[in-house]
Amino acid sequence: MTLVRVVLFFLFCPSFAWAGTVLSGDHDGFTRVTVPVENINDWSLTRTETGYDLRVAAPLDLDLTRVFQRIRRDRVADVSTAGNVFSIKLACQCRATAFSFRDRFIVVDVTDESVPTPNRSGQDPFLPDAATTSELMLPITVGGPAIALDRGAIAAIAGPSIDLVGFERSLVETLAKASTRGVLTLTGAGGAQDAGTAPVMSATPDRPLQAAPGLVLRSARDVPEVAPPPDLCWSEDVFDVTMWYGDDVPFGARLAQARAVMTDGSDRFDPAAVEALARAYVYYGFGQEAIRTLELDGVQSRSRLALRTLAQVFDNIPPASETLRTQLNCPGMAPLWALAADSARPSPAEWDVNQIMQKFKTLPGHLQVLIAPRLAEGLRRIDAPDAAKLVLATGQKEALFTTEAAVVQTEILVADGDVDAARAMLFAGFSEDPNMPPDDVLRLLNMMLEDDDRVHDAMIGRLEDLIFANRNEPIANELRTALGLAYARNGDLPAALASLRAAATADGDEIMPAWTEVSKRIVETAADGSFLDFAFSGDALRPNAEVRNMIAARLLTMSLPERAAVLLAGPATGGAMGERRYLRAMAFMQMDDAAQAQIALAGIATSRAAAILAAEPWPPVEDEMDTAWRDGDWVQLSGTDDPLLQSAAILATRPPIAVDPLTPLSSGRALIADANEARATVDALLGRFQLPPPITQ
Repeated sequence: MTLVRVVLFFLFCPSFAWAGTVLSGDHDGFTRVTVPVENINDWSLTRTETGYDLRVAAPLDLDLTRVFQRIRRDRVADVSTAGNVFSIKLACQCRATAFSFRDRFIVVDVTDESVPTPNRSGQDPFLPDAATTSELMLPITVGGPAIALDRGAIAAIAGPSIDLVGFERSLVETLAKASTRGVLTLTGAGGAQDAGTAPVMSATPDRPLQAAPGLVLRSARDVPEVAPPPDLCWSEDVFDVTMWYGDDVPFGARLAQARAVMTDGSDRFDPAAVEALARAYVYYGFGQEAIRTLELDGVQSRSRLALRTLAQVFDNIPPASETLRTQLNCPGMAPLWALAADSARPSPAEWDVNQIMQKFKTLPGHLQVLIAPRLAEGLRRIDAPDAAKLVLATGQKEALFTTEAAVVQTEILVADGDVDAARAMLFAGFSEDPNMPPDDVLRLLNMMLEDDDRVHDAMIGRLEDLIFANRNEPIANELRTALGLAYARNGDLPAALASLRAAATADGDEIMPAWTEVSKRIVETAADGSFLDFAFSGDALRPNAEVRNMIAARLLTMSLPERAAVLLAGPATGGAMGERRYLRAMAFMQMDDAAQAQIALAGIATSRAAAILAAEPWPPVEDEMDTAWRDGDWVQLSGTDDPLLQSAAILATRPPIAVDPLTPLSSGRALIADANEARATVDALLGRFQLPPPITQ
């Protein structure tokens, strides 16, 4: 019995050749050649013009007679040895790889180009394939008699068969679980090396486990606590609400059916029923209700994450876009929901507008109405205004006027340049919705203030209500400032000042424009009594330098130089500083201090300065630009919004044009046109500004 086992062991163990014998075999997709080598630590495989050379350290003494006993010459055409080189001549467009085995053999695999390079460094090179096993007749000794296989003895020793399919499935599941927990990382197979003069394969003795291909081992210290989810496309049905129901069951009946099966006989929540009820809520646009339903049992899944995301989109709850960002380039409705959720700041991804519009048109009417404003805003921000208009029109077919849609439509009209229509559209939303957000109300008020008409009393009442409702919010001061501007526009200056004083706790730079506007209107329209109350209060110091100059100028006309001097004491720049020097000199002259007046006008040699120092009347200056024109302040005139004064400043400051008599006729025509334009500018200036009367001695 022992002898039989020994015989069977040699029958099925890898077949060993005598030293110096090269063996070979044909396999599915590759041909294997096994070369025995004495010193296996130094070898290399390089490409040649006809095949490959296996170069070793010591000279080779090989028996090549058995090479072509088991292989055809369709891959390996010939083999030869020369010193320490074993050459393989190829008969096909093939590539060769090599690895060492048991420190005694170098195994060369010649593989077809169409077949991926196999990784067989851990296989026994002498195992026969299935085609040759049935005809296998191995001798115990080389050249000895063949021994027929005893199938019965083999079956008796083999014992029960092993379920390799189940073992493979178990191994794959174990590797997948380890990869999910971060214990190891599955890596892709490396590409084939380029064939060249460099060695294709080098000596690679038995590798450590950490270097095994396809696996990277880690310890618990190397693994982060949470791994990011893969950016893969989810199934389309989790985001496509049109695929959820194929019937027309009414809203109430569908919810009743879903609620009826929420719990089982033990009063425990059925996860499937909970998800079904949440899906019904999402389908009809009830986001908060769907989220609360999903929280009943605490079950987590990808489909539930998709439902929660859609619920956040419908009720505009952040951060719905975070889940959808990974689905921007996927088919289905995910890009539509992503743009609607992130309409305020769409990412720079390439949005497929056609796909979004096609999916939007397939939505139920109630969902079109729900997301139309935000989707239109997103389309507007990615430069698709036509698609945004179409979405708004489609969404409003079955709904009443909505403020959110009015705001988006206003943005589109402003971008088109139709400001009047935009103001009318936003005011319509203001009239329909008593709960319009404060930001939109302020936007409408700013558009109203651009006209010269009175502010509607409804707007003033709404601002007062919003101030009370948001009295503890940061926006309250902004609302008070806007209310002050509205009061000033309607002529209620005391109420305007009171509203601005209430907002004075805010940053002064933020409400400076409001103080300037209200103060300027007080100087221009208020009666003397109201004006003096304002001029002698601390509020007169709040506006900018130009308006303080206006307040001081009116005080000087009322012979109140002391208060005017206080207002003129602050800093100023540009044209405001030039006007301030004149006003300071006038204040000093009214206070009989001619010396200080001369100091204030030092370096100014204009007729107006001479008149002030002579204590003679000077026609009132209607405008600051008039003063700059009379004084020749071209720098200030170049910064004005008046086209005529800008043209005059350009004419006065540009260098003279050198005329060359040899210039072409086209240049001469340009000079003539330029001269005519300059003449027209001068005529317009002389007709607009009257020269002051001459000063008589």
